[in-house]
Amino acid sequence: MLSETKEFVVHKGEKGKRLDLYLSSSFPGHSRNSLQKMIVQGDILVNGKTVSRHYKIKEKDVVTINLPAVKPHKAFPEKIPLNIIYEDKAVIVLNKPAGIVVHPACGNYSGTLVNALLYHFPSLDKGKFPDINRVGIVHRLDKDTSGVMVVAKNNTSLSRLAKQFENRKVEKVYLALVFGKIINPEGSIEAPVGRKITDRRKMAVTSISSRQAITDFKVHEILGDFTLLEVRPKTGRTHQIRVHLAHIGHPVVGDSEYGRPAPKNWGVSRQLLHAYKLGFIHPVKKDWVKFTAPLPREFKKVIAQLRKDMKIEGNG
Repeated sequence: MLSETKEFVVHKGEKGKRLDLYLSSSFPGHSRNSLQKMIVQGDILVNGKTVSRHYKIKEKDVVTINLPAVKPHKAFPEKIPLNIIYEDKAVIVLNKPAGIVVHPACGNYSGTLVNALLYHFPSLDKGKFPDINRVGIVHRLDKDTSGVMVVAKNNTSLSRLAKQFENRKVEKVYLALVFGKIINPEGSIEAPVGRKITDRRKMAVTSISSRQAITDFKVHEILGDFTLLEVRPKTGRTHQIRVHLAHIGHPVVGDSEYGRPAPKNWGVSRQLLHAYKLGFIHPVKKDWVKFTAPLPREFKKVIAQLRKDMKIEGNG
């Protein structure tokens, strides 16, 4: 099995950091001790040369890291409940709950949607997918985002659906509760999204190593000091909706990573972002299909309470 080589160029905002700290933000699965060991062994180079483990990076330094080969971890079936919206011989459409990761990754090999799929649909293991840890996975939702997803039952369906996502032929509609009142009835956010310079585990609106990102939104309802939005991402960048809404000063409620938590008395511990509708061309039947995932109970409860509060204030 071959090792993997990655290369980074240090930007102005990152200079002065210790090399091991700089890399730990990009490789959360590796401890600082293991990274320091790799520096000493010469598996991590700066400008093609070995450096001290105490080295502080400079602007425009070229950092090369040779990651050792890791034996792939095969996902295993787990008895985790699934909320199936639709199923046929080609696809599975489901309502993913908040709190579940879509597929296994470094340090997180169980309790994922893929583990659940392998239990409920054993035939997926024989679907000749290129990656057993992502069987049938066409697209992803963040761990704490709920809502509708489509899963391919075989590699042919996977390929056809993936092409639709890539060519922006899929209709994706989200509901998001955000902080603040958005006065304009609709709008569009066009801003490039890439890795955050100071913390590469996060995304940000940046011109550095970024990709075009477009998010359209429409005000669904103003609820006091909050706004319920219908959001339609035109591109599919990592954390795009959350980053874009935070960028215009209206972060998703409960998104502590890009905004702030929900009010404590709400009892909500995740971002109130829900993939509400998904439309695509069926990979076999070739007709347009659309599916809806109803809002989770805690999301509906918050909206109902905000409406109640508004009514009380109006009568006051």
